Amino acid sequence: MNIRLHTSWILGMLGLIVLVQSCKKMQYGCTAPDSANYCADCDEDDGTCTYKGKVDFWFNQATMDSMYKNWGGLEMVFFYIGKKRIPYFFDLAYPPDPMESAPDCKSVGIVSVSVDLGKEKSLPVTFILRTGWGILVWEYPIEVKANACIQQQLVWRGEGFKFKAFK
Repeated sequence: MNIRLHTSWILGMLGLIVLVQSCKKMQYGCTAPDSANYCADCDEDDGTCTYKGKVDFWFNQATMDSMYKNWGGLEMVFFYIGKKRIPYFFDLAYPPDPMESAPDCKSVGIVSVSVDLGKEKSLPVTFILRTGWGILVWEYPIEVKANACIQQQLVWRGEGFKFKAFK
């Protein structure tokens, strides 16, 4: 009798464990490790992954000197992604410190911009610099990739900025 009762108790406990484990809810979320909203505890991807990229803008002393020489009274320069102004600018009346080499991607450039790529792993965006009066100073398309850092040097050549990228 005792063995039967003991066996029944063990089988009952095993059945209860199986029942509890089978009731564990699946957790859904983003399972892509390179996404901005990665969920390490999620069991299944639900299609909500989003991505971000970074662009660091920088310029050296020669470019700073040329901007002063050629721009005259220009003071504010604003950054845009397409038509949307982003909350970064530099004021030539109180200039940022120029950099003689590209910044380390773990640090920041003169202006560092995080680009929301949405659900795309890469996205072509146009970065634009305009004066405080809305005059176009520089415009260039850049392919921004998820978790990538683009180091974008602005080079002034007397008639305007030229593109020079470092990856």
